[in-house]
Amino acid sequence: MMKILIADDEKYDRETVKHIIKENFLGELEIYEAKNGREAIELSESIRPDIVIIDIKMPGIDGIQALKEMTATLPNLYSIILTAYDYFDFALEAVKINVKEYLLKPFTKEEIIEKIAVGIKWVRKEQEKRKSEIKDKEKIYTLLPVLENQLSDLIINDKLKGVDYGMYLQCLDMSFMNSYAMVISIKDKYAYKDISRGERDQN
Repeated sequence: MMKILIADDEKYDRETVKHIIKENFLGELEIYEAKNGREAIELSESIRPDIVIIDIKMPGIDGIQALKEMTATLPNLYSIILTAYDYFDFALEAVKINVKEYLLKPFTKEEIIEKIAVGIKWVRKEQEKRKSEIKDKEKIYTLLPVLENQLSDLIINDKLKGVDYGMYLQCLDMSFMNSYAMVISIKDKYAYKDISRGERDQN
């Protein structure tokens, strides 16, 4: 279940948004609320919300400053600005902190539903993208030892000539610049089993 944080110093507005969410997104969103910017920051650190609806004008730390703090640790937070002020007065700051949507007071029930539905869809898409990235990394980490063994075999058996080994170097994040390889072959190793280590070192 996703988590949504409602941050607004007006209790009536918080209750209105909560009611709309419970009525239309039951079982999809776990609701949390904060009555000022400081509470929003502190709560976001503990619950790590997926979506936040936050008022711009709040006592103490305002919505913009609170979002700056929150997105510093939650870069994928889907943020919706809720304000009675002209949005364009805050456009520059909002762009800097990657605000996704805005709602102007007085807002309608339909507007809230639409903005949250878009937010849920966006969060799900990001979650699937993250899962895909993790799976791809897992595949790469599984293949790396195989590539290392293949490259080692090419080097040891002097088979690099005629082989496009650039792919190996790129995947393994390696370079042959200022490097060398040494291969030591010990013949008749079992012939040493009956001599001392000192004698063996002399040979």
